[in-house]
Amino acid sequence: DVIQNLDFSVVSENILLDTNEFYGIGSVQYPFAGAFDFRGYHVTLNILNEYKNDYYELDAQSHTSIYSGLFGYVKGLENTSSMIKDVDVNGKIAFSGTTGNHGFYHYVGGIAGHVEPTTLLAGANSEVSIAIENDTPLFIGGLFGSLKSPLNDQFNFTYKCNYGVLQAKSHGSDVNMSLGALTGILQDTYVYNFEDKSISTHIVANNLGSDNTPHDSGTAVVGGIAGTVYAGSKDIHIKNVKMNIAEDKNLSAL
Repeated sequence: DVIQNLDFSVVSENILLDTNEFYGIGSVQYPFAGAFDFRGYHVTLNILNEYKNDYYELDAQSHTSIYSGLFGYVKGLENTSSMIKDVDVNGKIAFSGTTGNHGFYHYVGGIAGHVEPTTLLAGANSEVSIAIENDTPLFIGGLFGSLKSPLNDQFNFTYKCNYGVLQAKSHGSDVNMSLGALTGILQDTYVYNFEDKSISTHIVANNLGSDNTPHDSGTAVVGGIAGTVYAGSKDIHIKNVKMNIAEDKNLSAL
């Protein structure tokens, strides 16, 4: 009932995913729990999706959710960690349409929608531009939509998208959105190495409200590292973070 014990060491060329039917490898019900070593190769994403009512699933908080990226939901087993090593992803992810479900949450990252603490992240680079428009809560990051796994200082983690966007636009009422260059939400973990090398890539959250309730749009937050930092059961430590501020860069929340 999970994707596990998989060996991707035979990957010997770059990969192109050009589709409107791809949400990510792994879901809440069937998480990715294997090992993926990119071995110096990269994945190019060209994902242009419309929302479909048959893909939503309940997360741990009983929210109806979608997790999107190259990986969707990543979670190791009780006695065996999952691993993603030297992942290198570029391209674009876009979703549009309405869900009709205001209990729905969407987590989107160039690398993964969500990563649990039972995962070893051993280096990651994202050059993915993300643009999402819908009527429900959005959590978007250059690398991760939601991150609970630590980023250790012996590995490099970078966001290098040039002339792109991390953009959320919502037409719903009482909708929250959170965006960051690393992750939309950082929860109960530490970041010991991250660099934002993006050039002219803007982080924009635009909460418009619905036609019926334009003044009850909810909240929109953006951050250079994370839109929201949540320390529930553990302290959060952040160090060795660098940001390219020499080039045009805009962080905006409305």
